[in-house]
Amino acid sequence: SARSADVFHLNPNLTYWFRIIPKARLTEGEPSKVLRIGPGGGLSGPAIAGIAAGIPCSLLLLLLLLGGTAYLWVYCSNKRSQRARYPLSRAVEKTIQSQTDKTPHNMLTGGLKMAPDYNRLQQASSERSVALPNFVPPPPVRVATTV
Repeated sequence: SARSADVFHLNPNLTYWFRIIPKARLTEGEPSKVLRIGPGGGLSGPAIAGIAAGIPCSLLLLLLLLGGTAYLWVYCSNKRSQRARYPLSRAVEKTIQSQTDKTPHNMLTGGLKMAPDYNRLQQASSERSVALPNFVPPPPVRVATTV
């Protein structure tokens, strides 16, 4: 700080380059690197090239992402519309058919007899004269054997 010097009357809009050369009486020292003072120099050549290449690439990537999202949305909505909303399962159809068939097969029941109708046996004689609703037996149970 004791060996400093101020330089006045420099235009702040211009750029100045300078080097410091130290002196010790008559002996000069090694000069410093070139220093620059002034307004910002702007972007370098590689930075400008990177920006010029990055903008179109980012726009292309954005368009690809939007197109992919739209394609997935259309694909998923078509899949949903093709599915049946309330399908009638085949088990329900088989149950309806088996309930209309009132004679059980011997193979399906395993040779067992149907359970007796206890409602008919416990009724008094006055109740028997009234027409009773038909008893619908449950569907026969399949018996499987392992060989």
